Amino acid sequence: VYDGFISYSHAADDLLAPRLQSALQRFAKPWWKRRAVRIFRDESSLSANPHLWSSITEALDTSGWFVLLLSPDAAQSEWVNQEIEYWTTHRDPDRILPVVTDGQFDWNDGNVEGDAVPQALQGVFTEEPRWVDLRWAKGETQLDLKNPRFADAIADIASTIRGVPKDDLASEEVKQHRRTVRTAWTAGALVTVLAIAAAGFGIQSTRNAEEAERQAAIAEQNAAAEASARADADANAREAESQRDRAESEATRANANEALAISRELAASAINVLEDDPELATLLAIRAIDTAPRSAEVPAEVVSALWRAGGANRLVASIPATTERYVSISTDGTQTALSGDNRLTVMNASTLDELWTYEETTVDTFTYSEFSSDGRLAVGVIDSTAVDPATEPDSLPNRVVIFDAGSGEVEHTILLPDCTRSELPTWSPDASLLALTSGADGCVRNGVVHWLEVVDTSSWETVAFLPFDLSENGPLPRWDQSGRLFALRPFQEIVVFEADSFEIANTLSWGGIGDVNPDGTTMVLGLPAEAPLQSSYVVDTGTGFVRDVLPSPSSPSVPGGILLSDDGRWVFVGAAGAYTRVYELSTGDVVRRLATGNVESLAYDAGSERLFTTGGRTGLKVWDLRSTAIGVEQTGDLGGFDLVSSNSFQLVGASVAFTAFDVDSDALRSSLRFFEPGSGRLSDDAIVDFRMAGVLGDRAVFGLDMTIGRNVVLDPRTGERVAIDDLCDEVAEHGAGWQICEGPDDPFVFEMAPSIGGELLAVGRASGGVLTGELVSIDPLSGKVIERLSDSRLPIGGRGVVTDEWVAGNAETGLEILSRSTDELLYSDASGGLFQLSPSRALLAFETGQTNVVVLDTRSWEEILRFESSARVRGLSFDPDETRIAVGDLDSLSIVDLETGRVLQDLGLPGVSDVHWIDHETVVVGTNDGVFGTLSISTEAFLDSTRAALRRSFTPQECELYRIDPCPTLEELRAG
Repeated sequence: VYDGFISYSHAADDLLAPRLQSALQRFAKPWWKRRAVRIFRDESSLSANPHLWSSITEALDTSGWFVLLLSPDAAQSEWVNQEIEYWTTHRDPDRILPVVTDGQFDWNDGNVEGDAVPQALQGVFTEEPRWVDLRWAKGETQLDLKNPRFADAIADIASTIRGVPKDDLASEEVKQHRRTVRTAWTAGALVTVLAIAAAGFGIQSTRNAEEAERQAAIAEQNAAAEASARADADANAREAESQRDRAESEATRANANEALAISRELAASAINVLEDDPELATLLAIRAIDTAPRSAEVPAEVVSALWRAGGANRLVASIPATTERYVSISTDGTQTALSGDNRLTVMNASTLDELWTYEETTVDTFTYSEFSSDGRLAVGVIDSTAVDPATEPDSLPNRVVIFDAGSGEVEHTILLPDCTRSELPTWSPDASLLALTSGADGCVRNGVVHWLEVVDTSSWETVAFLPFDLSENGPLPRWDQSGRLFALRPFQEIVVFEADSFEIANTLSWGGIGDVNPDGTTMVLGLPAEAPLQSSYVVDTGTGFVRDVLPSPSSPSVPGGILLSDDGRWVFVGAAGAYTRVYELSTGDVVRRLATGNVESLAYDAGSERLFTTGGRTGLKVWDLRSTAIGVEQTGDLGGFDLVSSNSFQLVGASVAFTAFDVDSDALRSSLRFFEPGSGRLSDDAIVDFRMAGVLGDRAVFGLDMTIGRNVVLDPRTGERVAIDDLCDEVAEHGAGWQICEGPDDPFVFEMAPSIGGELLAVGRASGGVLTGELVSIDPLSGKVIERLSDSRLPIGGRGVVTDEWVAGNAETGLEILSRSTDELLYSDASGGLFQLSPSRALLAFETGQTNVVVLDTRSWEEILRFESSARVRGLSFDPDETRIAVGDLDSLSIVDLETGRVLQDLGLPGVSDVHWIDHETVVVGTNDGVFGTLSISTEAFLDSTRAALRRSFTPQECELYRIDPCPTLEELRAG
């Protein structure tokens, strides 16, 4: 589009740049052309919005040469450096033409240097570039082609841009100049001749003026001329109106393009701030949608920004799982502490930067910690029973260590040598007292096993020793703001002690472990799994009556999994399943549901409204409870089996079957689960210790029965299991879906890939170290072998796909698809994993290289799509029309158009394991952190719900930063 792109500093070359552009366009210009070359300069070429980067990059992409005006001001210009970086990244650096207008520019030791050299130009040239010196021009008043020195410089630049030798181009300029002079003389002579002729005609006209007939004829001619003129005027008026319409249309188009560019810019800004401020990202994404022109389709990247920002799950920071398993936060919200094994780490609560660390050479376990209101930190330490005193003496018994939270210096250590556990030190509100507990196993002190001890934190003398007659589970201490001490106990009376005197103020028959409201009027208690309901209970501390039940599908994690906010508004319950639920204490309603995984401790900062969670496998996670979020509508809870097996959704009869795993069990226990394919409702039925490998027909499921270590066929209606004895007599487990058998001659390993109709299994066999394969026909309900159909080469390994015409799976050389009738290799790939057939079986999708997805036309075996995901692919599913495919990975769920390969929607849903379409706008998803349910992919419905959930609008500073004018109100953003 452009022969050259002029990059310059407005401060330095605002006058020179337009003269340079004009001279280049006129130099050696043929008389019949408008300009010799087309040159891009921002102020002359950008009419709609000269500051939009997208317009600049478009011009850079379509320019032949990069004419770079160099000066000290240009070297410091952000725009000039940005344009250089873009050119050197996307275009040929050898097509950069430096023009020095001021300052120093030298070539020294393989690089350019001087105060006129921008940073972005460093290291670009491999040899000294050809450059033009125009530094003399700053003092010139006449800068046009009449100035010989300027014309010579223009010839240098123009010859490079046009690819014509300078001498030839200069000759062409002289030739065109002479032609122009000749044309001017010719035109003058022609004007003179015409003037003489006009005079002659005037004389003749005067002589004939006396003739009346002549005058009449002239009058008639004039009348005709007037009629013609009126017709021409009408035509001109119509043309003018048409031009006005075209101008209005062009203006509308220009405004739409400008709005589109602004919309894209806001969407990009939303993605940039998503990690730090998901709420602002949501506002920017909504504004991007509102700014996009109504007459055009909203760009995919704008829609994607809305989904990613509005669908953020409130997770704002995380630290992978380490040895630290317990978290606490200081009363002012500035510090957070992680403890576990033999290490205590204190971090900045905002940045998660480490402030100080305390470690010991023992293998003792640091457990729960708590900050005091005066800046101290207490942590319980359990003496390890794993240390052999004979070989590794350990003189440190169970203890509570008190630190200065600012410096990390140890202030005091309370030794508890007779205890097996002491892990819950609890400060009084004014930090003058510290309550210690005997722990779960207790220890004998003063003749009792379970007790609470209250210690003065200035003298470290015992203020009160409170014994309890308990057989197990020591009391959990909790304070209210008035200084009363609560002894919480499961299945035992809860005792409330008066402040200062520690006389018994009240005894409550309802037992449990949890937390106490700061005003001391309410307790939230969780009970062990033996309780009638796996829920949390809100108990009145005055009467002991249960005021409310906070429902949860699984038991709360106690003692660290129940927390009341300091203002008494929210209750946080970390359950044994995958979620932490946030309840409104006054109503008992669930107001937040966070995919935290199993939780061992919680900490909440009311000032920033952030929740800190830790668990054995989940690490530290920080959740922003202020942000707007939308996600999966839960249609069932998986309980402890909170990891959905990758790409395992398979239709069996009227249900969809899949495998879920309990990641916290030592043996990675599995469970066969079912849901309704039309609604996504999870069935209550579950078959524990069964790992599905595939579906056989409409009624049978094939897989590994973990209780007997054998592959079996299962009827999901009855739960009946039948071992496949005809294939293998002696069976031992060798991973999911595998059997190791002792054959007649050699031991062999096989894996079964059920066919679509359920009547065939592809069997992979390793005999004598050689991988072979065969097809076996079986009875789907009995598992009995009917016939071995083939002994030819078949791909094996991984769960493959078998149809009447072909079989797909992983062979030694990678993915192979073979014809069943001829053994012909129909398609191959270096690596392949997950497989998914479309409803009509015309399309086959598979994962290759872990992050790529390939879709094949099974009629021609041609690739119709190759899509690169952002993370490891774990779920594939075709929509009912076979026009889109849903790709789940560890970061998101993407909806991809099969015809164009364009990502229609990028849903910020992490850890997707599998996906199933309910209808055109709804999918079922299962994830690797326990999220299971339906998700609407309707952008309109998503936008409406996201608008309704907004809690604030832009601040004036944000509107100024993102050039939003006028700044919308919250009501305007909600209304759209």
